[in-house]
Amino acid sequence: MVGLSLAGLLSKNKQLCITLIDVEQRPAFGPEDDISLRVSAISPGSVAILERINAWQEIQSARVCPYRDMKVWDAGSSVDGPETLHFDSAEFALPQLGFIVENLLIEQALLNQVDRLGVALRYSSQIKTIKRCGS
Repeated sequence: MVGLSLAGLLSKNKQLCITLIDVEQRPAFGPEDDISLRVSAISPGSVAILERINAWQEIQSARVCPYRDMKVWDAGSSVDGPETLHFDSAEFALPQLGFIVENLLIEQALLNQVDRLGVALRYSSQIKTIKRCGS
């Protein structure tokens, strides 16, 4: 997701020619697919980046769930122990802290946008060597 986001942002500069290389096959996502358990908590800052690439609109129209409350604790402690961190959107006067989104949905929206932006995508590929110009 990071590489796709960076490729989308960099492709806004028309002086750059961007190619994304991935050893894996291109992922596929369909709205009729079962809900994936691999999800990410997307913060407002991440939403802003996805909006700049025009991917958030596609993501938001699919399966997203706002989260307003979050607790973080260590596996060796209690969920309500003194070391638990608790975040509540009401404390910040926000409607939500962010959104829970399936990773495949994020990847698919980013892929759709980098395709539209003209990023070259090379799947099932790997880099064998890198040479500097003039060497």
